[in-house]
Amino acid sequence: MDIGSITTSPYQFNSTTVNSYKSHEIKCELDSHADTCVVGTNTALIIADYERPVRVRGYSPKVGEATECKTVSVVLQYTHDNGAKYMLIINQAIYVPDMEVNLICPMQLRDNDIVVNDLPKFMQSKPTTNDHAIIADGLTITLSIKGIISYFLVTKPSKEEWENSSADNHIILSYETPMWDPHSTRFQNAEEAMMDHAGNIVVPDDRRQPHTFNHTLGFHYCMTIPSIGTTGLGGKVSAIQLAQRWKISLEAAHKTIEATTQHGVRSVLHDTLHRRFRTNDRQLR
Repeated sequence: MDIGSITTSPYQFNSTTVNSYKSHEIKCELDSHADTCVVGTNTALIIADYERPVRVRGYSPKVGEATECKTVSVVLQYTHDNGAKYMLIINQAIYVPDMEVNLICPMQLRDNDIVVNDLPKFMQSKPTTNDHAIIADGLTITLSIKGIISYFLVTKPSKEEWENSSADNHIILSYETPMWDPHSTRFQNAEEAMMDHAGNIVVPDDRRQPHTFNHTLGFHYCMTIPSIGTTGLGGKVSAIQLAQRWKISLEAAHKTIEATTQHGVRSVLHDTLHRRFRTNDRQLR
């Protein structure tokens, strides 16, 4: 068994070396050791480059030299059992050109309110179709298993297939903003806030009590947010930059930014609460 492991700085993930897949189908493997989704040249269609490279190196300083890798947004084509085709969008993925499979970070999907049920059906006391599956916007992606690795199959769409696909069948698996930070302490803090010092679950009513002390539950704190507002940060690329890069007119660049700017994205100031709030309005996604 040939097992390799790679980490990024500041990102970290492990990968398992597998034999080349013979058909046009590509495996997307759930990898709890991958703290960010990872894609390759032949496994996904790149649709955006964040121009925010990361340094990738071996799990040990003795294993190879650090390599700079891009952070990208990609599209995968998933065919449901009923024949319907969906475009799965993974934002803020790490691009490792020679990857033969895609690595899916379960926490990165869950942080985007995607349900990842990775416990196999045969281990469930009362299995359902939603067990051992990824559930996103009403789509159930059934997981298969090989060895101990859960995965699902996709294909790499062509640029034409992506551009001609229906927006109704676009499923966003990971968010575009804010920046995905797997090293953030907010996950640890949120999990620890769910339990008291004895390891018991703290009920919501107790968590809402500000600065109160209970001999059983201990200290609990809450934060009150009186208001939220917007900022004028705008996009990272200006109309002038876009016109120069795409060699289009300034008017066309302005229209492009206006048409592609994502609205309805909210975040809060406190780091432990920093995340992307989803909307049910597809027009705002």
